Amino acid sequence: MNREERVKAEWTVMGDSWNQVLSFLEKLFDERKSLDDEEIFKLYEIVYRNCTGEGYQRPGRYFYRALSHFLDRRLQIVARGLEKITDEGQLLSEYVEAWLPYRKASEEFNRCCGYFNRYWIKVEREQKETDQEVFEVYRLAVITWMRLVYRSVDQALVSGLNRLLLAQDVDMGPYYETLLCTAELFAMDPGHNVPVPEKLNNVFDPHVMAFFKNETLRKYETLLDTSAFFQLKHFLGVACLAFPEIETEPSCTKLLKNHIQHRLKEAFEKPTGARIVGAVADVRQGKLEWALRDHKPLRAVIDQVLEVVINTERNNCANRLALYCHELMTNSTLLEEAFKCELRRVVAAVEFLYDKDVFMGLCKKFLRKRQIEDTSVSDERESLMVSLLTGRFGHEATMSQVIQLREFERSKLLQTAFKKHLSNVELGFEFNIKIFWRYSDCESTLKLPPELQRAVREFEMFFKSANPRTNVQFDWASSIAHVRLNYKGTSFIVQVTTFQLALLLQFNLQEQFTVGQLMDNLCIDLSTIMPQILTRCGSGGGQIGTTDVVELNNDFSSKHRRLDVKPKNQIMNINSKEQEYLLKFRRAILEAAVVRVMKKHKTLPRIELKAFVIKEVSNHFHPNIDLINAAIEALVTKGYI
Repeated sequence: MNREERVKAEWTVMGDSWNQVLSFLEKLFDERKSLDDEEIFKLYEIVYRNCTGEGYQRPGRYFYRALSHFLDRRLQIVARGLEKITDEGQLLSEYVEAWLPYRKASEEFNRCCGYFNRYWIKVEREQKETDQEVFEVYRLAVITWMRLVYRSVDQALVSGLNRLLLAQDVDMGPYYETLLCTAELFAMDPGHNVPVPEKLNNVFDPHVMAFFKNETLRKYETLLDTSAFFQLKHFLGVACLAFPEIETEPSCTKLLKNHIQHRLKEAFEKPTGARIVGAVADVRQGKLEWALRDHKPLRAVIDQVLEVVINTERNNCANRLALYCHELMTNSTLLEEAFKCELRRVVAAVEFLYDKDVFMGLCKKFLRKRQIEDTSVSDERESLMVSLLTGRFGHEATMSQVIQLREFERSKLLQTAFKKHLSNVELGFEFNIKIFWRYSDCESTLKLPPELQRAVREFEMFFKSANPRTNVQFDWASSIAHVRLNYKGTSFIVQVTTFQLALLLQFNLQEQFTVGQLMDNLCIDLSTIMPQILTRCGSGGGQIGTTDVVELNNDFSSKHRRLDVKPKNQIMNINSKEQEYLLKFRRAILEAAVVRVMKKHKTLPRIELKAFVIKEVSNHFHPNIDLINAAIEALVTKGYI
């Protein structure tokens, strides 16, 4: 096939395809009906198949010319009809009645030509084989309207608006839509070299422009209230060209803040980690953000509102987000891709926390909990979480978690060696132990029953033989046990804490104890024993006292043979010792940040220094001014600055 035959064949194929495209155009423009999902996909495929890719510029030109001819032919009829109208009010109404469905049809057809707009138009502009400029499909439709329809009646429209808007008893709807249409036409006119606001002010009287702005603000509020985000995106694109100041208008900002707060209200009435993450994603990555994406001042309002709501003290978001991360890390039913996606959403929510270091500290505590209880789904997921947090907040923020993961690998080697050591020792039960270095959470005391004391002595001898100078502490509050209970002829496997195990073993000696007796036998205080008690008898209601009686539940029954009676996951808090350490850590971070900033800038006014320091430590926490002042004064006293 020679070149001429190939070109002829391409035109023939495109001609058949154009007939299919034409049927969709007629439905959109003539019948004024929207396409369903199947029709949208089919139209997109036709345009993509015939007008894109290597060697398809010629069929694309045929498509572009055919589309231009279709629009010309249709709009010439519209223009002739409008030119016959002599009444200004009727002209404005008929003009809007023709424009609105035309614009809607053009927008919908433009979405089906997305690939054509991105690639064929780009290549055609680069090749410049013709003097005629080419435009994206929607802009072509708007420019054609301006050339054939607007310019045929523009003087009548302008004079009608200037005169009729002085009246008070007329329907203002068509007038506003005409003004909005005119602003869009001015913006897309390829020959205009005057800013849109200036051109509008040159054409329309001041009272018309005042009406235009007031109605624009009113429509903006209506679109927000009705959550019509698709219309909002197009509306803002035109309105901000006519009135650029709208993006920073206090009334617009206030309306948007109220709307976002209302959307967040339900999620934060009873906040959980999942609800917080979902609310942040809905507002920051949903349809509202898509509508505001091209308007940075309005887009920034989303982040401002989220920052305020998330850092409201009563919401306790740092703790809830850390707990949610823990739940994700122990959820084995979550597929890998869904897990990664949700973890990224968590990181996006953490960005708004002022106390990121509190969140990181809680994540570290939950990581230790998972390592002790062997509840993590996989080491790969643990590494992925730390990697995502490090990538967003820096290595310093996650250093303690990275060290903890490395130490756990060392712990596994010691576990293996200790198991080998126990192979020659008869304990009567399986004894596994996790070893952690620089571990300072062991504040509980517990007198172990004789059954467990020998196992502890064996480990101490094993560990001291290789590490004679290392002090060993046992964290009974965090350790767990799996116990087989033979109760009334039924065997249960029960997961308990070590405290609960020690408490249960007491009942091998007798059937009842007072709380005071249990406290004396186990050497623990009342606040420690209260959450461990499974069933209590005695005075009923009120607080547990030392004289209350604890006994086994003789009526216990369960259809399950495996039971978990440990205290459920609760929101973990930072204790007083950790808060004291956190304050010292923050002071050190601030002093280091001040030194880094001063080394870079040499001399700075104090107010600028504070701004630089806040930005410098933003990945750790949001400092208050008093803390920054204290850090600066400390460095001045030491003579560093």
